[in-house]
Amino acid sequence: MSPTEIGTYVSSLGLCKSISTLIFIRAAWIPDLDQTNYREKISEIGAETLRGQLSDRFEFLLKEKGLQHLPEGYTIPYVMNQVHNNNKTNDIPTLKGIWENVNIYGLHSQYYQEALDIMDDLWGARTHSPLEQFSILPLIPMNIGNLYFSFTNPSLFMLLTLSLVLLLVHFVTKNGGGNPVPNAWQSLVEFIHDFVSNPVNEQIGGLSGNVKQKFFPRISVTFTFSLFRNMI
Repeated sequence: MSPTEIGTYVSSLGLCKSISTLIFIRAAWIPDLDQTNYREKISEIGAETLRGQLSDRFEFLLKEKGLQHLPEGYTIPYVMNQVHNNNKTNDIPTLKGIWENVNIYGLHSQYYQEALDIMDDLWGARTHSPLEQFSILPLIPMNIGNLYFSFTNPSLFMLLTLSLVLLLVHFVTKNGGGNPVPNAWQSLVEFIHDFVSNPVNEQIGGLSGNVKQKFFPRISVTFTFSLFRNMI
């Protein structure tokens, strides 16, 4: 064998080795890759067989994470039927696409994540957002055209808070007039006045400023408007 032929042979071996390395890296990079020739394999499979193989594949993935347990009366095929119904997988090409996606991406497949969501719903263990506690719920629905006048849970809590304040003012003050102790209504007016004017005077005008008298009407109107707006 001539030196040229030897060089060509060595180069060919190096190229084949490089290609093999790239194929290995590609296979290792894709998570949970099924090493079988799934493209040729699914070409001769029917819909029911595909559904069964998908159930087996999902059960295998769930067992890897210890998530195969379901509430009594539910099975992995039931979860898979929900996935099929959500994605309208009534034809073989769509089933083949799901089968291929699950075999390529495994635990990172969008359909696997969808199955986990369905299982969370079955267990009632879905993690709720902390913002849900601030959701506005209409206790007495009332819509007039495009206007929303429903009595909601914030309205209820606003009324309860206002009622407690009024009761407090009523019990800590004396009824009647003509004495140094103000009655309930006088105390309520003074309370609102101080609640609005003092923070404004301290933050803007300072102790010697005259901002209290200047801005009190505007701040008072805004405060009253906000109060009744939240109540409504």
